[in-house]
Amino acid sequence: MKKFLANQYQKFTDDITAHKLKSLSEQLVVYLTFFQKNPEIMKTLLEAGFEDGLLNLQTRYLKKLLKVYYPDLHLTDYAIAY
Repeated sequence: MKKFLANQYQKFTDDITAHKLKSLSEQLVVYLTFFQKNPEIMKTLLEAGFEDGLLNLQTRYLKKLLKVYYPDLHLTDYAIAY
């Protein structure tokens, strides 16, 4: 699962670069719209019992994304996860 999510993260950051999405709001819209359009992904992962690991990895990847694109934005893990 870690490898799959790392691969998805890389695709996401590549898309951000390719589409020149520079604002946090644009990037978050793309991120959240993906899950809105593909609800079966999250449902399947949650039903498989990956809640804790999935949420921790998601928080880690979002934190990494924010650090790369917004190094001056300092959010707690709780704020990122929320």
